[in-house]
Amino acid sequence: MDESTIGSENADTEDALEAEPELATEPEAEESDEPDLFADEKREALAMLSSIELGVMDPEEIYELMKDADATLVYFIFKWLKKHYHREHDEYESMRRRVKNVTNQFRALTRKAKSGESDPIVEWFEGTYKYRDLSADAFIDIIVEKLEG
Repeated sequence: MDESTIGSENADTEDALEAEPELATEPEAEESDEPDLFADEKREALAMLSSIELGVMDPEEIYELMKDADATLVYFIFKWLKKHYHREHDEYESMRRRVKNVTNQFRALTRKAKSGESDPIVEWFEGTYKYRDLSADAFIDIIVEKLEG
């Protein structure tokens, strides 16, 4: 090797050492123009839950909404209401009464919910989340995505 080659190699190395390192940047999240694939299912599930939670429908109307629903979804809705409105919750008594009005009058929904309890998704959900920690919207998003996905 001649001196000119050695000198240029050293210069290249020195330039590389002096250059400021490039900072890694996170890729920007892409905004999706795609509609929510399960928007209708989520809306229907939230209507079922809200009809009991808010007390805006009679048990007969609630039954009509829920009678053809997936058994696991029915289980999850009743379970969320019971866990979210726990004994220390201010609205515990009124929620308990609304749930009982529906389940006592329409035993078919109670049986349906019981059959949905054995779905493996229930074990997954209960091992991953706490019912009390989720709003109705967040809860329904998770459940419907998992059931439909």
